[in-house]
Amino acid sequence: MTRNNFYSQLNEVWVLLNDWRNDHPEGTKHNDEAWKQACQAMAWIEEDLEAAYHGAADPRLCEER
Repeated sequence: MTRNNFYSQLNEVWVLLNDWRNDHPEGTKHNDEAWKQACQAMAWIEEDLEAAYHGAADPRLCEER
């Protein structure tokens, strides 16, 4: 991860979120809602970064998760 690389920074967050998801499986209302909210927050962050930095964020990151 580097300071000016949005792709690597977002990827680090996704790695941690995926680790959390692996430890908190689907099928529990609380886990599913927390995952849904985390994915929505990341989508908004990625959209805002893309708008602010003219495409610096990779919009496919959220789609891949």
